[in-house]
Parts: sequence; C-alpha cells; structure tokens
Amino acid sequence: MGIRVLIAEDHTMVRQGLRALLDREGFDVVGEVSNGHEAVESSAEADPDVVVMDISMPVMNGIDAAQELSQRQPKAKAVLLTRPSRALLCATSLPTTTACAGLTLPTTSRV
Repeated sequence: MGIRVLIAEDHTMVRQGLRALLDREGFDVVGEVSNGHEAVESSAEADPDVVVMDISMPVMNGIDAAQELSQRQPKAKAVLLTRPSRALLCATSLPTTTACAGLTLPTTSRV
C-alpha cells in the first residue's frame, strides 16, 4: 500500500492531471475534492497521509484548510500548490506548528 493522497483542486483538468501523475508514480489517491471545506471534511473519512491542495479555492482556501486539517487530522500533511506570485503569502500565512509544505508551480508567458 502506497502513500494515501487526497487531492483538493477546483480546476477539474488540473485535478485530473494530478491524479494521473500520482497514480502513475504509485501513490494511492483516496479522493478528489474541489474546495478546502471538502478537503477537511473528506480527510476524516479518507484518512490520507498527504493532502495536495491549491491555495486558491472557493468556499475555503488551501491555507485555511491546511490550518484546519492540522487540528483535525494531525497525522495528515498538507502540500500547497500555488504560483510564484503567491508563494510568500503561503509561507507567511501558516503558523510554524502547521505540518505543511509549499510547491510553487511555474507559470508560462502568453503572448
């Protein structure tokens, strides 16, 4: 049994891409949700080791969800996805007690 991962991403294509990548690499994807509130609620039942989530989602953003997750599911770790312009927001918004890592996604210039 691999590492159990819950994906929280409001963009369907990104969520599907993350799932395909994680499946291919041998992770056990235990669920997909589209906002932070669903991530927190689903984590109680899915019992993930890791929750991969965007910081910018409707209903509850990833930062608030990571904080809530650290209180409700302390063994679950959060990996937050963001673009470079929001990386500092992610780094400064989380208390040091929150088990969380950030991953900055590259952006492409459009002409």
